[in-house]
Amino acid sequence: DILGEKTEDNNDLVQKLAGFHQAIKLYRDGKFVEAIDQFQLWKETMPKDKVVDVFIERCQDFIAHPEQAKEFTGVIIMDSK
Repeated sequence: DILGEKTEDNNDLVQKLAGFHQAIKLYRDGKFVEAIDQFQLWKETMPKDKVVDVFIERCQDFIAHPEQAKEFTGVIIMDSK
């Protein structure tokens, strides 16, 4: 979704978007538990955002399989459609 220009009316949304960017940083840094918390906050703001669901699922997978998390480089190779 297009968020629009920054105005006083959407300042709260802009701050929440900064939280989404923080979630991405935590994800890339391998801090999956903290990333899920931030992604959940974004999901409350943008419930139709399906991308956030993908990130939450990936974080949960890495938490469930810590051996894969040790090798995490921030790159996911898709092996199916």
